[in-house]
Amino acid sequence: MLQARDLTVGSVRLRVHRTTSDGPPLVLLHGVSRCGLDWLPLIPHLSLLGSIHALDQRGHGHSQKGLGAYRVRDYVEDATAYVAALDAPAILIGHSLGAMVAAGVAAALPARVQALVLEDPTFEMTGARLHETSFPDLFHAYLPHVGSHRPTDEVARALGRALVGAPGGPKLPLSATRDAASLRFLAECLKQLDPNVLTSVLDGHWMDDYDIDATLGLIACPTLLLHGEYAAGGALPEDYAERLASLILDVTRVRLPRIGHNIHSSATEAMLRPLLAFLAAILTANHTHP
Repeated sequence: MLQARDLTVGSVRLRVHRTTSDGPPLVLLHGVSRCGLDWLPLIPHLSLLGSIHALDQRGHGHSQKGLGAYRVRDYVEDATAYVAALDAPAILIGHSLGAMVAAGVAAALPARVQALVLEDPTFEMTGARLHETSFPDLFHAYLPHVGSHRPTDEVARALGRALVGAPGGPKLPLSATRDAASLRFLAECLKQLDPNVLTSVLDGHWMDDYDIDATLGLIACPTLLLHGEYAAGGALPEDYAERLASLILDVTRVRLPRIGHNIHSSATEAMLRPLLAFLAAILTANHTHP
């Protein structure tokens, strides 16, 4: 059973959704605009392997807002402090922003991270190459609903009508790629979001002081880089994904064709196959399977 706890990590209050299972801690880090419960599709499977620690990152969910500091480096500082305080080395699993945060923690605390899973990380695609993506359209569509007090179903319907597309491509309503239940969850997440989270992505400085090459080069643990297909809405062009993988010492790269960015929620079974195989190899090698 998941239990929600509010903890002070450094100087920031974070909501953490936890289980008390045996085994290594599995720290789950969500993408921008989401919250820790975004990981619910995977938690029944992952909780068989260890204790779950699904964080609401700063400005998201029920964690502290109004901080004014929402660069990637700020999220990394929070997660690094959290992992450093755990009783045992952790397995980190991050999506999008959360994957960049997880990589930063693994680089900062090599002795405290036994394995790393990067699910469709964005890196330059939400930095210097943001203009090549559909993320600006997406985040501008989100902004009117951030902190909204309107009913969740009303916000979800408005989100479904928003037109989103990559530069030069057709713009489609969000309802064409996300079902009604997913839009409802997104609407609830946006209602709880600090608006400065999204403006920090769009202002061009989100990646300041986060050196991608140096960070990936410092990762010492086995790493699974799992990404979707760029043409289907994944964050990483194939050549860029290959370059990122080349920077990590011990990396297993898996590309999932015809799958977009939100792999764990939109293609859960397709993600579980490589994810569980990778984690089984880690746990077997470390003799930590409960």
